Amino acid sequence: MPPYLTIASSPWGPVQVETITTEGVIFVSTASHGGFWVSDERLLEMPSAIREFPNHAGKNWFEEDCDAVLVYLAFPHLFDDRAAYHAIDAAKTHAKNFGKHYATLWEKLQKTDHYRENLEPRATAWFEEHKHLYEQGSMGSCKEGWEVSFRRLDGEDRFWVKVSMNNLRDLPRPCAIEQIQAVALSPLQRDPLGD
Repeated sequence: MPPYLTIASSPWGPVQVETITTEGVIFVSTASHGGFWVSDERLLEMPSAIREFPNHAGKNWFEEDCDAVLVYLAFPHLFDDRAAYHAIDAAKTHAKNFGKHYATLWEKLQKTDHYRENLEPRATAWFEEHKHLYEQGSMGSCKEGWEVSFRRLDGEDRFWVKVSMNNLRDLPRPCAIEQIQAVALSPLQRDPLGD
C-alpha cells in the first residue's frame, strides 16, 4: 500500500486514490470503480432509515453509482448545496426505478426532521437559483471527441452535442447554454421531451 493511502483495498479492488471528506468518511477510486468508505462510528451517526439500508457493497461501503447517494443524504453538512440537490434527485429516481428498498428508504427519509430541516431547504434553494442551467448527462466517444447529452435542470430542454474532452472538462457544472454552444463541435441535437 502506498504510504499516502489509509485504505488499501475496497470491494472494487486495490485503492489508487482516496479523498478524505472528513474523519471516517473517505471516497476511494480504483482502476475500475469506487465509492465511499464510512467508519463504524460514522455509520452510527446516520439516520436510521439510511443506516439500515441494505447497500450493495457491504456494511461500510457505498458504491459510487447508487449507494453513494446515501452518504450525501446522511451527511449533507459535509457537501455543498448542489450535492444536496443531486442526492435528493438521485434518491427519487432510485425510488422509482430500483425496487422496494430504495422506495422504502425514500418514504422513510421524507418523514424525518433530518430531511425536512437539512436537505430539502438547501436543495430547493439551489434548484431555484440554477433551474435555467444545464447539467451533463450520458456521453459516448465519437470521432471528434465526445457526444454528450445535456439536460436543463427544470426538465424543459435536453439535447446532444459533440464536444472535445478538454472543452468538456472546462465547462462549469451546471452551465449556461451559451457556454455549451461556445465549445460545441456540432449543432445541438434536441431530444423530444417526454421520451
